[in-house]
Amino acid sequence: MTAAAAGLRIDRLTVGDEDRVGRAGHLFDHVPRPDTKRRFLADPGHHLLATYRAAGATAAGDQAMFEWAFGD
Repeated sequence: MTAAAAGLRIDRLTVGDEDRVGRAGHLFDHVPRPDTKRRFLADPGHHLLATYRAAGATAAGDQAMFEWAFGD
C-alpha cells in the first residue's frame, strides 16, 4: 500500500522549512532549537521526512536520515 492510499502525505523538509520542523516538535525527544534546525536542514547529507495525515497539517511521524561515507 502506498502512503497516498493510506491517506498519508510524506514531505521532505529542506532549508526554509524550519517553521515546519518547529511545528513537528512533538515528534522529537526535545524541542528543536533554531540553530540546530537550520544546520540540519542545510547539510546536504542530512535528510528529514515528515509524514502528515492527508486531511491535516500536523505532522504524524518523522524519519531523520544521515548519509555515511566509509573509507573502505
